[in-house]
Amino acid sequence: NKYASFPSFSVGWNVNEESFMQGLQVFSTLKLRGGYGQTGSQAIGPYGTLALLYYTPYVAGGSLQPGYSDNPYIGPADPNLRWETTGQSNIGLDLGFMQNRFTFTVDVYRKLTRDLLQRISLNPSSGSFYQQTNFGSVENKGLELSGIGTVLSTQRFKWSINANISFNRNKLRDLPGDQYAPRLYFGADQFFLQRNGQPIGAIYGYQEDGFYDNLAEVKADPQFANMSEAIQRQQIGEIKYKNLDDNPTSISASDRTIIGNTNPKYSYGVTNNFSYRNFNLSVFVQGVEGNDIINSNLYQIRMGQVANIPQFVYDGRWTPETAATATWPKPLTADTRQLRLSNRLVEDGSYVRLKNINFGYVFNKPLPFIESINLYGAIGNVFTVSKYSWYDPDVSAFAGDATRRGVDMNSYPTSRTYTLGLRLGF
Repeated sequence: NKYASFPSFSVGWNVNEESFMQGLQVFSTLKLRGGYGQTGSQAIGPYGTLALLYYTPYVAGGSLQPGYSDNPYIGPADPNLRWETTGQSNIGLDLGFMQNRFTFTVDVYRKLTRDLLQRISLNPSSGSFYQQTNFGSVENKGLELSGIGTVLSTQRFKWSINANISFNRNKLRDLPGDQYAPRLYFGADQFFLQRNGQPIGAIYGYQEDGFYDNLAEVKADPQFANMSEAIQRQQIGEIKYKNLDDNPTSISASDRTIIGNTNPKYSYGVTNNFSYRNFNLSVFVQGVEGNDIINSNLYQIRMGQVANIPQFVYDGRWTPETAATATWPKPLTADTRQLRLSNRLVEDGSYVRLKNINFGYVFNKPLPFIESINLYGAIGNVFTVSKYSWYDPDVSAFAGDATRRGVDMNSYPTSRTYTLGLRLGF
């Protein structure tokens, strides 16, 4: 499976150049286009079809003998690995008005990726955690709109706008059953569900239902109804989780459900460009709307630590007096509480950010031997408006891993940058 072919074609029609359009002065550009193409991906490590051995001593003849097995963290090799193939079809429309002073582009696309290169979870009895293989497919459908326009143009002043917005929906197909993306870290619950009909990035976990505020609430819960009163009293001030399966006497993995989606409903960007005489200014605003973030930093806050508890957590702790407004469980004298991966960790990741400001001034012929001096500067990551409680909503701890996007886990926030420069022309 080393070699594969990926054909493509495209067609276009300049409608405004047809004879029946000659009498219409509305459009400067009117073009229809469409196409289909395939691309391949081999975005895995080298030698993926070969087994990587792991030193595993074993007992034989009453003594420890050297031996080797598949690396449990990489898993057994799949000799039938093949290219991940993406086929995309699209239809587009280009419009121009007022001698192309204003131009707009509309693109509608459908993309189907087959033979996804993924790591599947293996049964622990196999001796390995994962295996790299081809399985499943994902379908993406979307709409992209963009426009460029000169709003105002005089001899001295010019103002233009470049804007875009995109919508994308994806869903998994052809899976043999429910799968899970790799864990966020060793020993953690599997937080990303891969299920037919659901998007890549579906967050899977428990739903919280407030706190146990008094002994009567604890006694009414079938989980604790037959336990001693001493154990029941320990539950007061603890998190209450929704029981979603048919077993009311315990909270287990079968009580998990989809609690979020890391894919945005839409993303957008707007650039305003201004120039006045020799001065120029560019302002870029960018944002996303409707995506969720897994703030795994909160998972480390179990209200049993003796230090490093954020003030907002301490202020939101459960006490008998704050039961009606509490957002965190009662504090403990030791770090013994194990939080479940629940909607507590899922936050709205929508944001709008003033991402870049660029400016400059050109001095023409300032000296006889210098044609021009361009003084320029830039500010990056100026400010962000977001409801996200941590540092930076534009975060992904696992970089390009599409199956675990939107995770904030000890992630360093985007820094603000300042640039100042000088360019001389001779």
